[in-house]
Amino acid sequence: MNNLFNFSFAFSTNPQTFKSLLQHRKNLLANTSEDKWSEKAIRGLIKRLTKSSMIDDLQTALDTQNACTACVTIPR
Repeated sequence: MNNLFNFSFAFSTNPQTFKSLLQHRKNLLANTSEDKWSEKAIRGLIKRLTKSSMIDDLQTALDTQNACTACVTIPR
């Protein structure tokens, strides 16, 4: 289970994805339990969206903050 949140899965080909999504977090103090939880949540989100190839749509939506971007659905 420890390998689930390591950098060894698919998004490791583009670590910039992880870094750019981390920048969209708000009001978190460094090295707190919330900070660590949010990093794990983002890694899980990237893993799920990479499988459905919607990660680019999420990045576009967050970067442009435009309501006319493609809908991003998170598979179960």
